[in-house]
Amino acid sequence: MFKKHQESLAETGDINHPQTKKAEKNYTSTLNISQVKDYHDLKSGTYVPKTLEEQADNNKIKNRETVSELILQTGGDDKKKKNKGANQENSNERVESHLIKIKPNQHYEGKLISSDEQLDRFAESQMKLTRKLNWGKLGEDFIQKLVKTGGTINYSISLKNEVVAQEIADLSEDKKSFLQNTDSKLQSLVLLDLLKELSPAEVADFKSKTTAESSNSKDIENSLRKYIKDRNLRKKENDKRESITNSLTGNSMIDVYHKYKAYQKSQKVVDDWHKNPKHERAVPDNLLENAHSDFSIFEQAAKAMGYTTTEFIKLINQYEIAFRKETVHIAEDGLQKYRHTLFEQKKKLLDDAFLTNLLAKIKASKAKESYKEASRASAGASGMAFAERPTDKDRSFGQEMKALAISKKTEGNNAIGSLSSTTPLVQDNGFDKEGLANIETKQELRNFLANYISDQEANITRIIKNLHADQGLSIYGYANLLEKSKEQQGIAKDSIFDLIIADKESTRHIIEGLLIGVLAVALGLLTFGTGTVAVLLAAGVSAYLTYEEIETYRTQLAAYKVNISEDEPSAVWVIIAVVGSVLDIAAVAKISSKLVKAGRVFEESKSINQTRKILTEADLDPATQEKVIKALKDDLNRAKAALKNKIKENTIKHTELKVDIKESLNKAKNSAFTTNVFVNPEFATKLLPLAVKYIKSGVLSFEKFLLELQAAKIIKEIDKLSSEELSLLRKTFEDAKSLAKENDELADVEKGLGDNDISTMREIEKNAGDILAQNIIKGLRGKGISQDIIDQIIIRSKYIDAELRNTKMSEIVDYLSNNPKFKNPEDLLENLDGCFTGNTVKSDRALSLLNEFLEGKYWMERGERVIISKKLTPGKTPDNEVDVIIITGANKGIIECKRPNVTGANSENNVYANLQLILKKFNSERKLTQQWKDIYPKKFGQIEIANGAFTSLNTAEEFVNAVKNKGIIGTGDGKMFTLSELKSLEELHILVNDKRIIVKPNDW
Repeated sequence: MFKKHQESLAETGDINHPQTKKAEKNYTSTLNISQVKDYHDLKSGTYVPKTLEEQADNNKIKNRETVSELILQTGGDDKKKKNKGANQENSNERVESHLIKIKPNQHYEGKLISSDEQLDRFAESQMKLTRKLNWGKLGEDFIQKLVKTGGTINYSISLKNEVVAQEIADLSEDKKSFLQNTDSKLQSLVLLDLLKELSPAEVADFKSKTTAESSNSKDIENSLRKYIKDRNLRKKENDKRESITNSLTGNSMIDVYHKYKAYQKSQKVVDDWHKNPKHERAVPDNLLENAHSDFSIFEQAAKAMGYTTTEFIKLINQYEIAFRKETVHIAEDGLQKYRHTLFEQKKKLLDDAFLTNLLAKIKASKAKESYKEASRASAGASGMAFAERPTDKDRSFGQEMKALAISKKTEGNNAIGSLSSTTPLVQDNGFDKEGLANIETKQELRNFLANYISDQEANITRIIKNLHADQGLSIYGYANLLEKSKEQQGIAKDSIFDLIIADKESTRHIIEGLLIGVLAVALGLLTFGTGTVAVLLAAGVSAYLTYEEIETYRTQLAAYKVNISEDEPSAVWVIIAVVGSVLDIAAVAKISSKLVKAGRVFEESKSINQTRKILTEADLDPATQEKVIKALKDDLNRAKAALKNKIKENTIKHTELKVDIKESLNKAKNSAFTTNVFVNPEFATKLLPLAVKYIKSGVLSFEKFLLELQAAKIIKEIDKLSSEELSLLRKTFEDAKSLAKENDELADVEKGLGDNDISTMREIEKNAGDILAQNIIKGLRGKGISQDIIDQIIIRSKYIDAELRNTKMSEIVDYLSNNPKFKNPEDLLENLDGCFTGNTVKSDRALSLLNEFLEGKYWMERGERVIISKKLTPGKTPDNEVDVIIITGANKGIIECKRPNVTGANSENNVYANLQLILKKFNSERKLTQQWKDIYPKKFGQIEIANGAFTSLNTAEEFVNAVKNKGIIGTGDGKMFTLSELKSLEELHILVNDKRIIVKPNDW
């Protein structure tokens, strides 16, 4: 109806013409009340028609004119039609109108519109035209009056123009196909200009990736714009990478790189020195000298090539990031083309003839019969494998059945694979061929393929998201992708570029998210011409499974309605990892219950034979079984090695304790002693927890306690202990018994334990019945935190809860402990310790820490991975303490949190002062050094207003106005910060009255 109204307007040239008024009435009758209001708002004001001029008459002003028509047809009679109409007026030519609303004081490109040229360019931008057209003139005086009051211009497009028509005729057939279903002349012109930007190769590439319907010209336009935008970005990145590559090319540069790596190695020895508990003294001079010497050599080599060491290292990092970006693009190319395949296959599901044909071919393939025979033969082989006393004949029959099962399954797979000309999906590594073979009806077939396509589309989205996280770090999880990228980028083996990539790849164990590669492998994505992509991980399955890896496998299997608890023993996940690298995920899902059973049996019995029997029952071939057994043995050896290291650590601790106690006992001989006061508090700190543990383990007599100490070689001979030594030991034992019995003398015990260890056995015992405590224990154990540290974290959280009179600290610690997006659980205890002075909780510190924890939670719930309350360079000045770091994605940056605590008349000023502190954090090298700002570039601020200020605050505008009205923005006396400083914050979050108000740069 709107189109008819516009056609009538174009024909009459008068909005008040009876014919046009009737068309308008018919159109508005189709609108609701809101739409009618919008229509009249758009129509109101000065309403002026503006039409296209011929190229040859660009100085001619007409109120309405006929211009050469854009003719889409080509060849034969159509061409004659175009030529005939090229130079003739056509009174029946339909004019296409587009209403352009002009606001009062309308600007374009930052300038007030005051001329036809500016007005026309603005209108073209509103119509999304990519070329300049010649329009009728209105004159500067008229335009300036129009812009002053606002109004509406009717831009009429007739486009019967020989130049444009010739451009259409010159298009390739591939490009013309995109213009066949345009719904307006404007749309045709927009698509024409977009298509002209693409080379023939790019058109073919675009067609292989797009999922836009060719019948929807708007979708095609959006897809073309995105394709061109991505192409231009990639070209810009390629130019930058080429520039970096040129800077690093040459034998001299590779020599500098080798010297840089030598320095890195020697410096790491220095940096890691104190990580070894045996290294109590300072770093040896020879190690420091080696590092200094290697640095000097590296510095001189870099200088000879015209670089400082910082510049050279930056160049290396820039190249590696550029390599990653291009590799992500290469991966996306493959995934987008596969998505296009899914798109085309999905459309076929609406075609009844396609489904009829495919179903007939499935049944004719006899694959179903082959799979049935394979299943029967497999059952026969399994029966022989578990016979109590199998004869040679039984064994022979079992082998025959096993061979037949493999043969028939291969036969079924090949039969389904032969249908690839009908649907290429059967070639996917993760495709359930046997499931397809068992389908009986067209509806079943439609549902089966629709579900598969939907799952694959979701997996592609997930993989692309993962590829973009952390600037593409996850590319190092795809061996074949790396090789493909090296080949495509022309990286020669052993070149400096190859070495940079290899060095980065060698650190992939620290990169999270790599196991999403398993998902891509199992689902048959990212093949890169290698056929089945299970080979990506088959050569190097790790038995060291992380929580993230287990979650990946669980996600894969869930797609096949298989749910395995994350709490299954590690052996279960080792088996699934190995089998998943050999078989597709559908096959793994089918035998998942047997794989779980095998893992449980191995975990409990450590029996290779029992485990192998179950793997045989699962119909795994011998080669895969051997891979599984080897991985289980490796995992078992790793566990034994870890236990051995633990014993070694305990031996060291016992040795240290022995020395400490001996010294304490020697001092005790010469010290005053009463039954109420420990001779040496340090002695009590060391021995008391050990005594408690002995008592808890069943050592209930003092004599047994002495025997345990003697067995541990803490004391040599009991009968040679002096009376003073015996008294000291007995006093320690009795105090330990009191602790174990949960007496009420908590304060005295805490004196004995010291300010830095306020956890008690009484409180630890209570944790057994505390749900929050148990959740924290479960979460932190999974993150590698020792039980002793976990106990202290729980106790400190409870002390803070008691001070704050709620359970918020325990609740947030529980949340952080169990969230994989929280990346520094090792700092929890130190952060909680900071809330204490001695045994006293400092509520202001606790509330500030709680605010930081809760802010981290907010960003985790937005999907970000975070570090909370961390000293990035502890022991140095500055220590670069940060409240929250977003370590990944588009928001990668630092959040500075503040909690104003001054109440009363100065409460608002206290908020402004805290805002000033946030800005100083980012602007001062004494607070945060530049290297960390470069690594985490975005700046965020957060203020939790809990001091009574701004109680009625509801919007960002209200806060901005309050700051501006205070007169504290600017430079000079009385000013606190500049406008540019305020705008430097990506977001400022104001928390007040359970509301979160977000102030963005444009708000200022």
